[in-house]
Amino acid sequence: MQAKLPKIGVLRCERATFLPAQMSVGSNSYLYTTVQAEVKGLTYADVRAGRPLDAAQTKALQAAIDTLDKLGVMAITGDCGAFVHHQVASSH
Repeated sequence: MQAKLPKIGVLRCERATFLPAQMSVGSNSYLYTTVQAEVKGLTYADVRAGRPLDAAQTKALQAAIDTLDKLGVMAITGDCGAFVHHQVASSH
């Protein structure tokens, strides 16, 4: 019987598909698996700008986090480093 791999959640900003990133984010070569949730209305440009989220973006961020939590992830990260701008909003 194969051991079940732990799950890591990945928040994805809303943007055009970038296949190399999806391939690396979806990789299963690190003894864990990833599951993803898109934050509707939070574009890559918004994430990079680091401006405070509006009410709709905040609600969408929380919905994406809730989705990942329901999938039983042990940790959540963003699909790009600029998500660090929204770390405080993600922790509530």
